[in-house]
Amino acid sequence: MREIISRFLLLFYSCGDCPAGYTGDGKTCSDIDECLLDSCDHICVNSPGSFTCACRSGYQLNIDGSTCDGEFAILYSIRLNIYLSNNLVAQRNLSPENLPWV
Repeated sequence: MREIISRFLLLFYSCGDCPAGYTGDGKTCSDIDECLLDSCDHICVNSPGSFTCACRSGYQLNIDGSTCDGEFAILYSIRLNIYLSNNLVAQRNLSPENLPWV
């Protein structure tokens, strides 16, 4: 009788939703391989319930955690910031002798 009850319970029980990063039917949960979903620009490392992105040599991971910018984009951004800063100084004539606290 105990075996019949056990089989009956196995057919109809449910544990509920699977945690984030897993998929299942309420009885069993399996890890979702997010790397198969093109989650990262360059390198994807799947882990239980999650994943991590990395970039190839010469690239930097962006703040979004999934896209990469190369050295050219990083250098361009630095040069653009320097250019804008220099133009701001030139436009406002902020040379040291024109600053009130110097």
